[in-house]
Amino acid sequence: AEYMGYRPEKDHALMLRAFALAVKAPLFPRDVRLITIGSVRGADDEARVEALKALAVELGIAARVDIRVDVPYAELVAVLGRARVGLHAMWNEHFGIAVVEYLAAGLVALAHDSAGPKLDIVDNGRTGFLATTPEEYAAALVRIFGSESAAADAVAEAGRATVERFSEAVFVAAFARAVAPLLAPECAPTRL
Repeated sequence: AEYMGYRPEKDHALMLRAFALAVKAPLFPRDVRLITIGSVRGADDEARVEALKALAVELGIAARVDIRVDVPYAELVAVLGRARVGLHAMWNEHFGIAVVEYLAAGLVALAHDSAGPKLDIVDNGRTGFLATTPEEYAAALVRIFGSESAAADAVAEAGRATVERFSEAVFVAAFARAVAPLLAPECAPTRL
């Protein structure tokens, strides 16, 4: 599953190309589907969604791809609750909150091997997987759903165990420690 806006930088086409390669692998289960969920903010986004649907047809995977637009939050939660993998394909995203949300939902995060996901969120092979090309994404999908399914369960669990470091409480404590030297002694927090 993947969710975010249908913006060009999110590179949904990379996800479709990777999925098209994965479904050709002998070990890839026939019942796995790619579901994308995102918002559409105008005509440009609508055109991107139509182009993605056309690409799915061109790649021969349209019957296994479900492109959803502007779904209610409850549906998003339900899809994530049934999903196995959270895909992220944006190059050089500064952080990647969707990747953290995938981990929190207990999914195996498969994210772009750059910027925030690489530097701050995913420990490749331990708390998720990183990829760059359609071939790398496809190989990871085949491992997750096929030959290394049990190991992928352990990766998902390890990923989920790391999300507390992104909580509000951890952020507030770190922020307080960072600004304490700047505060007058009488205003500084008593416990850090």
